[in-house]
This record gives sequence, structure tokens and C-alpha cells, in this order.
Amino acid sequence: MRSIDRARAALYLLVFGAVVVLPGGIGASPPAAGDEGTMHARGGKGAESNKPDGGLRAPDLRGVDPRKMERDGETMHVALPGRRDARLTVDAGLQEHIERELRKNAVPRAGVVALDPRTGRVLAYVSRDTGEFGPAVDVARDASAPAASVFKVVTASALVDAGVGPKRTACYHGGLHGLTKDDIVDGPRDHRCDSLSDALARSLNAVFAKLSLGHLDQKSLTARARAFGFGAAPGFELPVAKSALDVPDPAKDRLEFGKLSAGFFHTTMSPIHGALIAATVANRGRMPTPQLIESVRDAEGRAVYTAPAPSSHEVIGAQTARTVGRMMEGTVAFGTARSAFLDDKGWAFLPDIKVAGKTGTLSDAKPYRGYTWWVGYAPADDPQIAVASLVVNTPLWR
Repeated sequence: MRSIDRARAALYLLVFGAVVVLPGGIGASPPAAGDEGTMHARGGKGAESNKPDGGLRAPDLRGVDPRKMERDGETMHVALPGRRDARLTVDAGLQEHIERELRKNAVPRAGVVALDPRTGRVLAYVSRDTGEFGPAVDVARDASAPAASVFKVVTASALVDAGVGPKRTACYHGGLHGLTKDDIVDGPRDHRCDSLSDALARSLNAVFAKLSLGHLDQKSLTARARAFGFGAAPGFELPVAKSALDVPDPAKDRLEFGKLSAGFFHTTMSPIHGALIAATVANRGRMPTPQLIESVRDAEGRAVYTAPAPSSHEVIGAQTARTVGRMMEGTVAFGTARSAFLDDKGWAFLPDIKVAGKTGTLSDAKPYRGYTWWVGYAPADDPQIAVASLVVNTPLWR
């Protein structure tokens, strides 16, 4: 694939994740409901901690703060104590572009991580926090945000492995912006039927809940969520907060299990974790180990740390990844991200590049925090870049 095509795909994915996903631009009001709805979004009762876990892997990485990176030609680096210098894997052009867009839109809190899904090399690492929600955090590594409908990717993979094909349908009458007990019970009002594939593309909560209640249980969904990294901190050179996980037992609470399957409550994640979820699907079911630091050199210019060889581990089978990936293409072709990638006549802004992804929106009420996610990869048929973007808004959306 030509490098210019990769740059175009990367650029548009990042612009979409950081800016286009914001409805109405600066000064807009938050929607009454996103693709999931307006709800309290923290991990549910008994959810595992999302506090930072673990320490630096190597003593030579002490003092590395990606938020302090600076450009030197085409290289991004971080100055360290003792006149050491950390050279990063970040693409300087992409990094500066997304930082500019976030500043231009005065976004109060955002995190964007882009990486090569095959090697795990981090191509962009952006954290913006103006302090409107309290002490500033490194948003890219913070896991306080709900995973929202991004978790549907995890559920979809579990359903596929449970024998639920993309064309399997469930009939429903509600659950478009929330999920109630009535929404998960079959009844005479269930006049609309949609497939698993359509449900992922259009983020249909009731379809996910009904299919999950019929084909998954606490054990199977817990195992799949943990395989995707929930309940733990992603492996990384720097400390990353643990992604919360709390899987209700459907035998005791069918509604809460259904909500989890659709992305309500019970899970949180960081942007770097979101990028790894997208990368796993893109990389035939293998999750790469993310690498941000190329090398560390001492005051004399000697390398005192070099990045290890790229590595990955299997999360789902290659065929399952292909199936889920094709469903994620629907998010862009006709689903919740269609308007960001196609014009009013249905023509793609990038006609020669297919994009796969998943959106997610939820909000906390007290105080209000509107969370907007985009995770995706491109080109869908030959993935070169995977990305996750999180924007956190006040009642005045920007």
C-alpha cells in the first residue's frame, strides 16, 4: 500500500475521532441521547478498581511523561532527568495535527492513541486536560471513562464464537437509547427485527441484550472480556490504569447482564486500551504489545534502553476477527459513524479506503460529563493504523 494512502487513512481517522464525532461543533448542546443514551456510566457495584496499577518496566524509563514530548525534526522525544533523552515512536506530523484540532475546538478533556496494529508502535499519543473536571490526568492512560458501546465489539466476538452468525436476528420494540426490563422481554410489540451485524453497526441495545441473554452467560462473557484486557491494565512501558470489569450473573439479574452486553455500566477503559481493542480485530485476533519508546540515550548519546522486538498474543481466532471486522465496517457504511465518512449523497470521503470501527457515547449526570468514543482501523482490508479517541465534554459541548 502506498504511504500516501496510509497517511490519508490515518489522518481522517484521527480527525474523525477527535473532532468530527462532536455533534454540532463548538457551542453545541449535548444530545438527549447518544447511540446508547444518557446514563450514569461508571463501573457498576462491585466493579474492579481503575486506579493506576504497576510500575515502570525498566529503571531507564523513569521520568518519561508523553505529555511533555517535543519535536526534533521528524522525531518526537522527551527530555529526562540526568540529561537523558527518550526517543518516541510517534509520527510528528500526526501528533501535531491532532493536538492542533483539539486546541482549536477547546475540548476540555480528550485522549487519542493511534498505533500500528501489526507491531504495536504508537503513532500518536495525545492527552488534553484543561482541569475543568478536577486535577489534570494523562487521559490516554486514564481508565475512568465508561467503555460504553465499544464493549459491543467484545460481546459480538463472544456471540460469534457461541454460534451466533452476523445474520442472526432478534426482534424488539425499544432499547434505542437505553435499556429497560420491558426491552429484553419478547412480546407482541416486537415488530422490528435486526441482525447482529446491523446491531453492531447501528448500536442496537435491545438486539445485543436479547442475543446475549440467549447465548452467553456470566462465565463466557467474563472470559471474553478478560481476554480483551478488561479487569487488568494493558501491558505498556508506562503505568496504565486498570480497565474496570463487573459481569453480573444473568441468573440473578437479567437486565444488568443485558446492559453490560450492550455497553451500559460495569466497564471502563483508557484510550490506549480502546486502540488495542481495535488493533486486535485488525490484526487477525492478536493484540499487539504497545510500544511508545524507541530508545533512551544518556548524556553521552549512548543507548541505555532500546525497545524490545514487537510481540502480540491471541485474543480471538482469526476467523472471528474477520467476521467482527466486517460487521464493524457497517458502522461507517450505514451505521452510527456514516455521516462522518460519507456525504449526503452517500459518497465516501475516502473512496479507495474502507474503514471499520465502533462508536460509543454515555454520560454521567452529577456532575455532567459527556463521553464520546471512536475506535477503528483502516484500511479495513489491509490495516495500517488502529485508533481510539475519547472526548469528555461539559454541558456546553465543544
